[in-house]
Amino acid sequence: MNVILASLTFQPGDAGRRGAKVHGHITGKSKPTGDDDEDWEAIDSRIKSWFYSTCDANLLQIISSDNCTAKDL
Repeated sequence: MNVILASLTFQPGDAGRRGAKVHGHITGKSKPTGDDDEDWEAIDSRIKSWFYSTCDANLLQIISSDNCTAKDL
């Protein structure tokens, strides 16, 4: 998980705060505050994009889903 957190740090000055947010998405502790929580969606999308871009193509076909969160992956 440390590799994921290091890879998803957005800016060096925000590493601790954003790293904690990323960790919450992976563990499921972070939840959107509502249907329009754009910050939560942005972080979750970034984690999923990283995961999909590093995943083997064969495995990606098996696990791909339109309505999943980073925790689901």
